[in-house]
This record gives sequence, C-alpha cells and structure tokens, in this order.
Amino acid sequence: MERIATMDVPALANSLCAQAFARNVLGFIPDELQAQVLDCYADRVILNCTRQWGKSTVCAAKAVHLAYCEPGSLILVASPSARQSSEFVRKAALFLRKLAIKPRGDGDNDISLALPNGSRIVGIPGIEATVRGFSSVSLMLVDEASRVPDELYRALRPMLAVGGGSLWLLSTPYGKRGFFYNEWANGENSWTRFRIPATDCPRIAASFLEQERRALGPRYFAQEYMCEFHATNDALFNEAQVRRAITGDSEDESYPNVLSREFFVGVDLGQRRDRTAIVVLERAVAASNHRSPLTFAPDHRTTITVRNLQRFPLDTPYTVIVESIHRLAQKLAASARCAVIVDATGVGLPIVDALRAPAARWSLMPVIISHADREAHADGFWRVPKRDLMARLQIAFDFEELAISGHLEERETLVEELTAMRATIRSSGRTRYESPGDLHDDLALALSLAWWGVDTHRHGQVGESKRLL
Repeated sequence: MERIATMDVPALANSLCAQAFARNVLGFIPDELQAQVLDCYADRVILNCTRQWGKSTVCAAKAVHLAYCEPGSLILVASPSARQSSEFVRKAALFLRKLAIKPRGDGDNDISLALPNGSRIVGIPGIEATVRGFSSVSLMLVDEASRVPDELYRALRPMLAVGGGSLWLLSTPYGKRGFFYNEWANGENSWTRFRIPATDCPRIAASFLEQERRALGPRYFAQEYMCEFHATNDALFNEAQVRRAITGDSEDESYPNVLSREFFVGVDLGQRRDRTAIVVLERAVAASNHRSPLTFAPDHRTTITVRNLQRFPLDTPYTVIVESIHRLAQKLAASARCAVIVDATGVGLPIVDALRAPAARWSLMPVIISHADREAHADGFWRVPKRDLMARLQIAFDFEELAISGHLEERETLVEELTAMRATIRSSGRTRYESPGDLHDDLALALSLAWWGVDTHRHGQVGESKRLL
C-alpha cells in the first residue's frame, strides 16, 4: 500500500489498524513481529524482548495511533528515570511531525505532548511520589519495567480503574525479581505475552551475537539477548558493563561545539580503616555542525564522564582533606558550575562544617546515607538510602549513560570495587550493600554520590524547598 498523504489522514485514520497506520501514515515499516505487537489490542500485555529490538519505537507508534484516533485519550509512559520517559516521548513527537502536528507540552507536565484533539501523552519518572493524581488512563506503558520499582508499579495500577485502560509492560529481563518477572512467570492468564529473542530480530547479525556471547558470558547474554530470567545474582554491577564504560578520551569530532559543562564532585569520607575517596563527574553538552531536518537546530549530545579518581592514604588528617577539596572545587568552579556532594554520615558532620565557605563558588550537597525507605531533605541535609544510591548507579551502567576516562590511574581500582559489591539480605530482612571481607568500596561510594548529584540536579529535584547550601 502506498503511503497516504498527510492531508488524507483525518478521514482515513479511524479505518486503519495500528500496523497500517504506522506503515502508511507514520512511515515506520515494522518487521513481522513488530507488526503483530502493533496489532495487539489486549488489555494486558507483557513484551519480553531483546535489547535493540525497537520496543520503545513500536510502542511510541502505537501510542500516537491511539492518541490521534481517539480524541481525549490519556497515555502514560512510566520508566526507571525521567531520561527514559523523555526519550520515549521524543520518539512519539517525531511521529507527530509526520501528522503535521507541531509537538507541544500540555502545560502541566514537564514531559508531555498535547494533541489538538485533546489527547495527551505524558512521561513520568520512576519516583512513586510524583505519579499520583492521574485518572481515566487509556493506555499505560511501563518501559524498562524490570528496572522500575515495585512501589511505583503498585501506585500506577489504580489509575486504570475508572477508564478501563490497557496496561503494557515492556522490558528485557533483570533476574527473577520484581513485578515484571512475577507477572511474566506467575501472573494471571489474562496477560498476553510476547517473547522476542535477538535471534528473531532481522536487524541483529548472528556474528554480532556471537561476539556478545563471548564478551558477556552465557548467563548475561541469555538475559540481555535471549529474554531468559535467571536467579538473581547478588553482585550489583556486571564487570562487562563497567568495562564497556571505559573510554579512550579521544575527542569526538562530530560534536565539536561544547555548549555547557558542569562538575559534580563525590566525596566519601574515610574513617580509621577506610580511605577518603573523591570522584569528579563532568556533564558536558555539545552540538554538531549537522542540523536536524525536522527542527533545523544543531544535533546535541550530552556526555557524563568520570574525569578524576583520587584516594587519600590512611590516617590523612581531615584538615588536609578539607583543604584538598577546597582547592579542587575552586579550580573546577573557575570554569563551570560545580557541586560537591559529600558523605555527611557520622564522622562527616564536622567535615561538612569545615567545607562551608560563604564565599565559595561551588554548591555543597551534604548527604547522610541511611537505611530508610525513601529520600528526605531537612535542616540542610539530604538523607538518602544506600539502596537508592546503588540503584541509580546501576541504571546508569545499564543504559550506558556513564563513561569512565581510560587515562585515570585508579580506574582498575574503581572497576574492582564496583564488581565486588554485593547485596546481602540479613536475618532481620534488611538488605546490606557492601563489599565482602576486607575489600573496600571508597571510590564506588564516591561515584554513587557524584552520580546522585547529577541525577538529582538533572531531574530538577533541588528547588526552593531543597536548596543547595
């Protein structure tokens, strides 16, 4: 069938199924399995598929079809992070341009699209406290569902009660844990389940899969590419993923124009047996000389890179450590915005007082690492569960958001610390995140603090009521 001209879409859209709409109106040519997913109209769907199959693109096309053909529809997209939700909505926006609809927000939600017919597509981050209040949802899509917290899933489901909308879970497996695995393995028969391994994707070459099998090992390969659920490993970070983040630090000539940069300094304060460690992350936004054919704006790329790793010898006086942090922060702040995220747990409190400098050009974010269920902010201090620090960092490596400079002397120490960390369930039922035996986690924890600063700053969670010191 030839592609239908944009001017004919309003008259013909309602007569097209989602697959025909995607193919003939949006210009997206699905493969056989993608076409089956597009033409699935079940109320409960689980899409268990390989990485790089195109699940977000397929579901973005389906969301646009529903929003365009059914005026007043509300489509919600939930994911582990605001970045993931934004990426999904961006794909939907590109499809809307094929309908001659200029993408615009709904005025109420930061990640959203509003259509002239009253339909909305709204992206929400993976934070349970921010998602309540939606109702009469027509379609709810949970992207990367295996990484979405169970409490968020429980908060989302009641939103379908009034509108009787559909619920779709999209993900690659992440061990035998969480609601994604439970619904897949033990859920009701009302779920329509799709399993799409990499061997069924015509765009993934067999030679590439063989390389990945050798590089990742059979267990991780089976999870990422063959859609298999394996018993949860207590290791928090996969070594292949961490090493894949190490870069050669060569300049990318395709993005020569640096528009902005900022630095985040994570400080894990050592005690008698632990070293103090400092990690510096650089967040840079660069533009290419190429312009988008849709917006005519230069293409942008954001990179977040570990630029400095430092450990102090045992028994280094805190006065020396404070002075070193001051010098480093002053140097970084001379060229860009800089935030220092310091471990204020226990012995860290007097160090925080020493780091406060009224004339300082950097921002100070003191963090008390807790065992609570959620983050809190009071009296100038953040209280953050260690579980959340580690989970955010896991997501960063999972989605390749973080790079590690290959020229850092301590990079192998960082790799060893990350891959040694374990999640151990104690007899009390509480999970401990730590390295076994005499192994240290100083750099790993400093990195998690720096990344928490990036993630918190990026998602706008530091506002008038949560001001930096």
